[in-house]
Amino acid sequence: MAEELGDIALNPTERVLWSGRPVHDPLAGRRRRRLITVALLAATFACYFGFELVAAPSTPNPTFLLFIAICGWILWSGQRQIRRAAAIRSTPPTQRYLVTDQRVVVIWAPLVDAYTSAFLEQLPAPSVSRARHGIGTVKFGDGPAAAYALVDISEPAAVAQLIAQAQADRRSAAT
Repeated sequence: MAEELGDIALNPTERVLWSGRPVHDPLAGRRRRRLITVALLAATFACYFGFELVAAPSTPNPTFLLFIAICGWILWSGQRQIRRAAAIRSTPPTQRYLVTDQRVVVIWAPLVDAYTSAFLEQLPAPSVSRARHGIGTVKFGDGPAAAYALVDISEPAAVAQLIAQAQADRRSAAT
């Protein structure tokens, strides 16, 4: 637990409900390599047919539509893979998450004490967006509260329920 907390000082009455880190899809690399291999084969195929189209432009060639479709597929799959790689790299490998009965803490770099936190009363109700294999994201609305999203965590629904219960407990204690 100490390695996950870094030098974050908890209040004396604060207790840790959940702590974790981003989990990346273990099959993503294998799928990406397979898709890139297929895309390279399709690009080779498209280049061959493109050369055939350029070599004999005066004759109508039915492979022209196939060529356009393959090029479109390559561009579409390429941009999806670039966006996915950027999303994976945007989550630092040292990032940790901590949920206490009073606040949510996103730890960016535990060794240099870089973190952001927000009290549960200040955050809107959590929402869950699921990915594959039980990995998902817990968000707290848009705007400034989006900085406290718990990205790529395992069992996001359970964590969101835990946060919602802690928020309800805090609100009932305040009244």
